[in-house]
Order: sequence, then C-alpha cells, then structure tokens
Amino acid sequence: MNIHKTAVLDKSVYLGKNVEIGAFSQILGNVQIGDNVKIKSNCVIGAEADQPRVDRLGGQNGSIVIQDGCVIKDSVIISKPTLTEVTKIGSNSYLMSGAYIAHDSILGKNVIISHGARLSGYTTVDDFSNIGANATTHQKTTIGMCVMVGANSFVKGELNSGLIYVEKNKILGINKIGIENAKLSDKEKQRIIDIANKYIN
Repeated sequence: MNIHKTAVLDKSVYLGKNVEIGAFSQILGNVQIGDNVKIKSNCVIGAEADQPRVDRLGGQNGSIVIQDGCVIKDSVIISKPTLTEVTKIGSNSYLMSGAYIAHDSILGKNVIISHGARLSGYTTVDDFSNIGANATTHQKTTIGMCVMVGANSFVKGELNSGLIYVEKNKILGINKIGIENAKLSDKEKQRIIDIANKYIN
C-alpha cells in the first residue's frame, strides 16, 4: 500500500491489496478499489454528480467500483451514481490524465479513456474499447467491444462493436488493430469482425 500523506480517503472507502494513491487525490463516499490499482495525483473519485435537476440526483447512495489492475492518471474525475447502483471501472482499464467519467457510467475491462475524454451520464463502454483524446459521449451512449472513438469526436446512441467512429458517429472502418490486440479467442475476434462488416457497406 502506498498512499500519499496528502490524499483524503473517507472511512467508507474499501481498499484492496497493493493500492497506490497519489498526492492530493480525494476518495469520497462508498468507493470500492480492487487490488493493484494505481490512482495518481489530484484525482476526485466520488464527486457529486453534475446534475442540475434535483429529482434526477437520487440518493447518491450507490457505489463506485474500481476493479483490479486499473490505472487512473492525474486529475481524473469519477462521479458517484445517481439513479442506479454503481459507477464502474472494469479491470485493467487505463484512464489518462484529465479524463471525466460521469455518474452511472459503466466501463468494461481493458478500456482506455484518453486525455481529456468526457463520458456523460449513463454511458456504457464495453471491453477493449478506446475513447480518443477529448472525445465526448452524449448521455446514455452505448459503446460496443473493440470500438475506437477518434480524438475530438462527439458520439451518441449505440456504437456497434469492432468499428472506428469519428464525429457524429461517422464510421471510418473496422478497428482491426484494436480487435487483434484484444485478449479474445480467434473465434470471438472473427465474430466481432463479421458483425462490424455489416455496417461498412
């Protein structure tokens, strides 16, 4: 365990084994942090949701769950859930500096959120997907497996697995490198490619 002396942790926070928390980070409320998680400096995990409508804030009594092996770089903000039970960061995900994960968002395993990317409330990102620098999702966006969202893009709605998306959900092609690098069986990779091909032509 390596927790910087300036870090602030509520008593309700659960820490797994070999957790690192950097200078001036705040871990607030009902937060569960798995093993081998690294949280760098100036992060806020458990921020109150950005929601001006009080009726949509809910009780904010749900959990933030950060699963094993995640890396959360400097100045990342992760908001507590509102009307659902959890905001979740799946195992071995990598959140780069300045990323923002809004309330009730769910990330699968091995997800990469690049510098300055912003996920609006209720966004779901499935396994092995990559959200480019400064990209933004609309509320309730659903992103499939092995998707690449290009830098500076705004996307919304349903993004199908295995594809590269840029501004306003324009499809550039199949995310071949992302699929190949994913820790999936050859059969699973081919299934994603077959599905993605339906949206190319």
